[in-house]
Amino acid sequence: LPGLHTLGKMMEEVSVMMAYDAQVMDQMSEEEILACLVAETGPVFTVPTKKAKLGESLLQIMDDENPLDTYLKENRQLQQASLRLEQENDNLAHRLITSKVTLRNALDKAEDRVDELTKELLKHRHRLQATEEEKRGKEEEAAMLKEMLRRELEKAEQEVTRSSGIIADYKQICSQLTKRLEREQAAHREKLDSLKSAVKACSCCQHVMEADEPSTAAQHLAAGGGHAVTDPGQDKDSEGPRKAEQRGDDQEKESLRAQVRELEQELAQTKLQMVEAKCKIQELEHQRGILASELQDAKNSWISKAFTSLRTSSGGGLHSVSIPKDEALMAATIGGVRLVLTLLMCALGGQALDLLRASVTSGSPPSIPEVRCWCPCYPNVTLCSWPEPTHSARIHYIATYSERHRPTVIQQCHLISPSSSSALISRSSPPSERLWHCHLPNLKLLTDYILNVTAVHSNRSSSHLSNFMLEDVVKPDPPVNVRASPYNARNLLVEWSPPPNWANLDILPLKYQLLYQWENRGIPKSVNLGPFENTNIELERLTPGRTYWFQVCAKELLGLGECSDWSSPVNVTMPPIVKH
Repeated sequence: LPGLHTLGKMMEEVSVMMAYDAQVMDQMSEEEILACLVAETGPVFTVPTKKAKLGESLLQIMDDENPLDTYLKENRQLQQASLRLEQENDNLAHRLITSKVTLRNALDKAEDRVDELTKELLKHRHRLQATEEEKRGKEEEAAMLKEMLRRELEKAEQEVTRSSGIIADYKQICSQLTKRLEREQAAHREKLDSLKSAVKACSCCQHVMEADEPSTAAQHLAAGGGHAVTDPGQDKDSEGPRKAEQRGDDQEKESLRAQVRELEQELAQTKLQMVEAKCKIQELEHQRGILASELQDAKNSWISKAFTSLRTSSGGGLHSVSIPKDEALMAATIGGVRLVLTLLMCALGGQALDLLRASVTSGSPPSIPEVRCWCPCYPNVTLCSWPEPTHSARIHYIATYSERHRPTVIQQCHLISPSSSSALISRSSPPSERLWHCHLPNLKLLTDYILNVTAVHSNRSSSHLSNFMLEDVVKPDPPVNVRASPYNARNLLVEWSPPPNWANLDILPLKYQLLYQWENRGIPKSVNLGPFENTNIELERLTPGRTYWFQVCAKELLGLGECSDWSSPVNVTMPPIVKH
């Protein structure tokens, strides 16, 4: 390229010189041109020298030639050079275009390769992020498994401790039984000795003891190394009564054992019959209460309903019949049904009987109440509840309770209707259903209770009997004021307050469990931590930017009853990591 540029400049200079010469020749006249040519072509006489002889001869030959031919020759040479240079220029331009196209194709391929590598880099970044999330999830699961393993290990240690205590108790019981057996054996020996002394005192049985004593003495002598000699025939005679006595003792023992077994069976049957009789007595007591309430309702409303229906059907035909209020109540109490039927039959005939039959016997028995009992404040408050039926008919409930071992002492349960408001049930009643409640105050510890809830409707009833112990139905209310406070991108503090109606936290503390949940790629996951006695917990290694839901439940520290319902969920979103 530099040579081409230089050649171009030379051609420009030559063309300029030729243009200048042509312009000068155009301005000169023919005479001046001829004079110049003559002057230029004229001979030049110089003194020859040895050194420039050859050059001068060449110049002389050149001067002798025609200048026009020289210019034409130079012009042809320049034209050939120009053609050659143009050809070279075309070749160089073709090579330049080809190299540009090649470089453009290579650049496009490189850009395509860069796009592919960028896409692969993004894929690898996403895969790396997913792998890191999965790694964090695995770390959380590993932490959860470690926590579960720790809890199971603690439980196993507690079970080992409890088993060791049970084994020690069994050893103590076995030692006590061994001592008792030894005492009974000593007592049996004393009784046997007294029996022998009584037999010796008897003249009829004295020969048996006399026959037994020589053999006993012989045994003592043999054991002590004596030299007494006994008669073989006498040994045979004494061996027979001893075997007979032993068989008699065995038969007596077997008969005594059989009698003991029979007495135990009779005792068990008697206890069973006693329990059944207590249940029947309690059922009869409830039926008596139901009948008393029905009688009271009949006294208050049955006659008025009957006369109202009669007045409505007869259009005022009974206004002339008047019965004093005291006499009507007396008739209803003593023999009211017959008297009222007589009056109604006199007034309306057969229509009155139909009306009374419809007003008295209509209706179906109510459904059996589904009763659930719990103790939200151990041991002060115990509640039982059952749902109100969906139909609009009014149902009257009777709720009583008694101790299992004192069934005759029956106490009334304080009923709370669904429409009433009470501080005891403010947190226990779900808002979605209407519940009847009954309050059982001042229950005894470690005592079995029997609860009877009877539903009365249209002179028919249905009862529910349930048996419970106060320690089995302990269920606190859920903890309150649950709050979660993150203090960096991965750690937060969860706090809560105990149930407000649980009294005596110093004497009867609670333990808590924490449930927190989250979603990972649309899949719900959860972790249950606890139990622990504190009302706060620090959670670590959480995922930044993820939303968590927290719930807490409470249970009595010694494990009485069951855990409370979960508190209302509280959600919190962890702050993202700020990159500087």
